[in-house]
Amino acid sequence: MKIGLVTLYFPPLVRGGSHLSVFYIAKGLAERGHEVHVFTTVPSSPGDQQGDAAAWEQPGVIRHEIFPVARPGTAWGMDWASLVMGWHLWRYLRRCGLHFDVLHAYGMDTIPAVVMARRYGRPVATFNGYWATCPFWDHTDPVTRQVNTVCDYRHIGHCVARRDANRSRMRRLAKWHLLFLSLKLHQHYARRLDLFLPVSQSMQTILKANSFPAERMRVCYNMVDLAEYKSLDPTYLYHRYEIPSARRILLHAGRFAPYKGSNDILRAAPAILAQHPDVHFVFVGQGSTLPALKAQAQAQGLHAYVTFGDFVNPKEMPHAYASAYIVLHTATWPEPFARGPIEALSAGAAVIGTATGGTPEVIADGETGLLIPPFDPAAIATACSRLLADPALRNRLAGQGRALAHRQFSIEGQIGDYITAYESVL
Repeated sequence: MKIGLVTLYFPPLVRGGSHLSVFYIAKGLAERGHEVHVFTTVPSSPGDQQGDAAAWEQPGVIRHEIFPVARPGTAWGMDWASLVMGWHLWRYLRRCGLHFDVLHAYGMDTIPAVVMARRYGRPVATFNGYWATCPFWDHTDPVTRQVNTVCDYRHIGHCVARRDANRSRMRRLAKWHLLFLSLKLHQHYARRLDLFLPVSQSMQTILKANSFPAERMRVCYNMVDLAEYKSLDPTYLYHRYEIPSARRILLHAGRFAPYKGSNDILRAAPAILAQHPDVHFVFVGQGSTLPALKAQAQAQGLHAYVTFGDFVNPKEMPHAYASAYIVLHTATWPEPFARGPIEALSAGAAVIGTATGGTPEVIADGETGLLIPPFDPAAIATACSRLLADPALRNRLAGQGRALAHRQFSIEGQIGDYITAYESVL
């Protein structure tokens, strides 16, 4: 098959787990003998190139940098950016005379692009977010903290009133109607896709609840490259951040944002340290809440037990996970299917995750890790203390989790599902 992958970013330009996922899809397809073209954003500066470009070279993958840099600060701005990307893709394919069996949008913002260019390939899309089902990306009620399966006109008004209580009534009304129009625009394009590829059963359930046709859905999970987990350095974090070897590392990695539950880990830290003073917390990543987290750690007197690391190249993250005694995935929103848990399991780490979104499809409580409720520092402390006090349990969960990740979430284990999905629309 001839496949066009459309993504906002593609390694070595990486801004999130989804950009790694599309790389592994491209790699898996190319290794199976398919012709793969990737349409992505033009790097705007050398700082956008994360890591060594040579490390991301993949035979059989042809890269087209055609989209202008688009980093608008509002959802409405992103809507316009999506339409601009669609125009650029359509014009480029027409000018170059390129035709594909499938045009696959990976990343919600590129869905309009493949729909607008459908004469050049059957449009399909990976659904790894709530772009077409909720104008608030976290899909949770600001008061009850429950998942909103369906966000209708009235519910959007409720969310705006709760989240923007300090704004004037006129501004709240304007935002309410703009978000409703934005949601309808997203749904207009999404419903014109030939195939929906939710990244989890959880995401599929929400799509069905929003009346997307079940017969055009195929769940295709994210994947890891097992070649990156063959030779791991379990001392990586100790050397990088000069952590005493006698300490056991509790790692929290990812983008620091309000919905990641990072502050709950710091709230749980005193209770954990009271029972296990040999613990050291490592936070790796970047994000908007990082300054507040550092201030919180300082105010709690945790500076000797907490290290805030910088960006770690994705190629080095397997070593970081292998260095951790426990990996904490404490997202408070229903992440459709996060990469962190399957990467951590692949590296042989024990994982504690919140029972939200697609995480329970990876972590079976007491079998491949421990599940806890979101927004619950006490549960974090209890789960951590349980594994710290019982190394045999920790090792058993880590071993079973690693076996699951290698069996089910490797490129070899998942790429066949993508190929089968493509064939269903040809």
